[in-house]
Amino acid sequence: MRTIILLMLAMLLSLPGGSAALAQTDAGGDVAPAAFLTMNLKAGFPLDPFVVSLNGGGEVAASTLDETCVGFIPATPSFTVNWEGEVDAFDVFYYSDFDPTLVVQLPDGSYLCNDDASDTLLDPEVTIEAPAVGQYNLWVGSYDKGQLIPGFLVITANRTVSVNDFDPGVLVKRSPIADEVQPADVVGADAVQAALTGESAESDVVAASRAAGQSVVPDVELMGGDTPITATLVANGETPVFTVIHEDDNGIVCSGLVSGAAPEFIFRYSGDASALRVFFEGEADTSLIVVGEQVVLCSDDSAAGENANPVIDVPAPAGLYGVWVGRFDPTIPVTGTLTIVEETDTTPVQLAPMAPSANATATP
Repeated sequence: MRTIILLMLAMLLSLPGGSAALAQTDAGGDVAPAAFLTMNLKAGFPLDPFVVSLNGGGEVAASTLDETCVGFIPATPSFTVNWEGEVDAFDVFYYSDFDPTLVVQLPDGSYLCNDDASDTLLDPEVTIEAPAVGQYNLWVGSYDKGQLIPGFLVITANRTVSVNDFDPGVLVKRSPIADEVQPADVVGADAVQAALTGESAESDVVAASRAAGQSVVPDVELMGGDTPITATLVANGETPVFTVIHEDDNGIVCSGLVSGAAPEFIFRYSGDASALRVFFEGEADTSLIVVGEQVVLCSDDSAAGENANPVIDVPAPAGLYGVWVGRFDPTIPVTGTLTIVEETDTTPVQLAPMAPSANATATP
């Protein structure tokens, strides 16, 4: 079971001047003034070790609370714990880079104090054996007067945790963030382009039905002057296209649901046009992806978003191209017409962009 860690960040400043005089209750016991922070903890608490960030140090001599205490503390307790339940013991310690001190007032009004946990460690630690139910007031002080000592106050019933080997760095475990975050299991443009050129034998990138040996068999050969050509396609895929092609050459993240890593249509162009226009006219909003041997292009809408039918212009066309048509609603197949034309002023029919449905998806 994963240990849950609560790290409260509270920059607490010690109060200058004053004294540590305590109020008297009707029962005659001393009661400390209210602490900066109060926490209710119960035996078996999941936030173990409990860690709170604060500043230690103060102007009041700790010996005014108990003659065995050393250092200087704030006039108000740094922290108060309302304890409930039974454990063998719990420890309180302060982890810092300086020389702090620690004072703990028990529910019966008595005090436990510590300066250094050992001869080689300046951080203090107090162990409360068989802790009674009630209120524990904690002061984090400094050995010298007027110091401000940032650090971590730690409360733990875990007998394997102590100030001697405490490492706050292990409380939160996470992998470093990569310079460029990529979706998991992205096939990638390089793999698709390698398959188109016959440099890759990966059958999951270009399906075996489209290959003869290592040569990709296109759905159509365009020699130039023989466009437009059209093909009826149905967008009914369930694979987010950004797991196949993350983004295009212009930095646009590709969107839509496609049938998989294999292109849904492949053509070869060997004409001399300066550009080819590829567009899809469907019954609903779709996306379009074209991957060539030297180019990767994605489109969602055309006409600056005013037409939901996507358009892609392929510059200096030559060689093989794979085409995907994506849908956005995984519950509705979209039938339409793919058009490839050498005239880049040809536009698809108008399809008004629609608000996404509750099922819309496939955008990273």
